[in-house]
Amino acid sequence: MDKEIYNKKKKEIYLIGDVHGCYYTLLDLIEKIPKNSKIIFLGDIVDRGKWTSKIIKLIKENKNYEAILGNHEKEMIKYLEGYKKPEKKLKTTEEKNIENQETEEEFEKKRKGWEERGGKATINSYKNTKCIKKDLEYLKKLKYYKIINKKIFLTHGFGLPYYKRRDESKSQILSNRLNKKHEEDYEDYSNYEIINIFGHCNVKEEIIEDKYACIDTGVCYGNKLTALRIRDDSGKYIKELKNLIIIQQELNKKDI
Repeated sequence: MDKEIYNKKKKEIYLIGDVHGCYYTLLDLIEKIPKNSKIIFLGDIVDRGKWTSKIIKLIKENKNYEAILGNHEKEMIKYLEGYKKPEKKLKTTEEKNIENQETEEEFEKKRKGWEERGGKATINSYKNTKCIKKDLEYLKKLKYYKIINKKIFLTHGFGLPYYKRRDESKSQILSNRLNKKHEEDYEDYSNYEIINIFGHCNVKEEIIEDKYACIDTGVCYGNKLTALRIRDDSGKYIKELKNLIIIQQELNKKDI
């Protein structure tokens, strides 16, 4: 399927940063993108804004749209599926830490935290639990990352420092930011011939460096939504992060 979409059909391809439930802003942004373009969402399409269910429906129903997994999708799946009792009871704190096992009380505390960080808005966007279950099944199929044209590495968080360990570092490529908090765990990516484009970091203006670009420009906080083109209508992909086509849209008041 990927081969057919990316190689055979000469569609432009755009990436969109964190939408976070801002459906009407997204529609405004899509109006600025050439019709029939391929659009890939870089995770965190859910939570915070009021229209999570509408956004998932839009992506699911459009054959030219797809998304990769963000940390908020991961949390939505976890907390809406509910607490799952461990198959075996671990006795010591050390064992629990190794297995990442939590009690029902701990789970409930974290679930409430998720609701406060935007999960409540997601729940309120649904009319019934049947629709929620269908969307959870869709979200569970999303990939942690995507590599296009053997060079463009798409992740939700700043994934470049984990590129060689990407299959063992799923948590890191979901949650890593540009604050260098985990720099001691980074790979030396200075010689990588890879471009990493991601969201997650909530920056006022897009950040474009030689080997990476962050396009989460905080629309849910009143800023704007950003799209970046990685392939033109002739089928030519970007080779470096220079002279980029970037399209942006200010927050639509309907999303507030």
